[in-house]
Amino acid sequence: MKEFWQKLPGYRRAAVLELYFVYFVLGVAVILIGSILPQLREANALSYGQSGNLLSVQSVGFLLVGLVTGAAVLKLGIHKAYVGTVAFLPVGMFMLVKGGSFLFLAVAMFLVGISKGAITDYNNRVISNYAEGEAGPINSLHIFFAIGACLAPFFALFLTGLSAEKGWLYAMIVSAVLSLLAVIAGIFIKMDMTSDGADAEAPAAVDTSLDFFRDPLFLWTLLMGICDQALESSLMGWLTTYYLETGIVSEQVSQLTTSLLWFAFLIGRIICMVIAMKWRPERMLLIMGSGTAVFMILLIVSTNAPLLFISTIGLGLCLSGVYGTAVSNASGVFAHYSSAMGLYVTIAGIGGAAAPAAIGWLSDLFSVRIGFCVLAVMAAILTLAVVMNMTLKRKEA
Repeated sequence: MKEFWQKLPGYRRAAVLELYFVYFVLGVAVILIGSILPQLREANALSYGQSGNLLSVQSVGFLLVGLVTGAAVLKLGIHKAYVGTVAFLPVGMFMLVKGGSFLFLAVAMFLVGISKGAITDYNNRVISNYAEGEAGPINSLHIFFAIGACLAPFFALFLTGLSAEKGWLYAMIVSAVLSLLAVIAGIFIKMDMTSDGADAEAPAAVDTSLDFFRDPLFLWTLLMGICDQALESSLMGWLTTYYLETGIVSEQVSQLTTSLLWFAFLIGRIICMVIAMKWRPERMLLIMGSGTAVFMILLIVSTNAPLLFISTIGLGLCLSGVYGTAVSNASGVFAHYSSAMGLYVTIAGIGGAAAPAAIGWLSDLFSVRIGFCVLAVMAAILTLAVVMNMTLKRKEA
């Protein structure tokens, strides 16, 4: 990381700091939505199914924006495309603060999802370009999301303690203001996508075809992304509700346990950043993917608090670096094809769109614990993907 930082010109350092800040703000906003979902559901008279649909609408926005991010960069340049799409985050957050009908809230979540998808695409795209495929800088980026995610439930609990009735709403207002500040800061930085740091916004010439869909490396990496988004999106939105509905822990402890997950994410991403200097991405992915399956099953079968805490920590540690390391795993593909990153974000978002809705639907029919079995299936598929990716890498070596 020290070498990465030292080789960046001053304006790129400012851009990286902005990307860190906006990922931190995104972590606060997205996890806060999941943390206060029970209060949001109650305040707006939503069912479990409608709550799950809201989370899925957010993921649909995340999914669809990937269809246009690559074209937006080519047409507008990375800086204008970045600022224009990040601006949807404060708009969506302020709409959630206002509240209203299911349709109104769905529009708000859709806008949050658009911004989340654009931030994920552009932040990973820019950092990967600056780092020239190294996994460490990308994992350092994801650390800031984890910091925001870790702090969000504590922040919500603190304000709820000050005002039991309106604390969750005050937390949303602060999050909306932070996201607005991130957009304003983004206006004043300079961002480029050239390989040599030249004073330009347009990226260097790359292949505009879709031939990467024929590359097994991209396909296995894509499957990892789908599973990761299904798991992360569902845990972000449903974990607090899962703790409450299973009755294993109290309401206050359930929100703290959500923070425990994101504290584990934070530690895991720091570990990933360090070991990425010595380990190849495929080896890291094999360990993280297999561990995710083990701890996901443990979470579902947990009947007491200690097992719940162990499985939560394990999930955080194992899932923490999957997305960033998967991007590094196929960095050559993303660098070569202009549409690869955008379509990767889009298609990976299918998992994030479908899984929360499936959990909500099954929870209405049976129970939240049964709904979470969807995530056990996704964890098993993730394990298959990382094993096949390792096999492919060994054949290529």
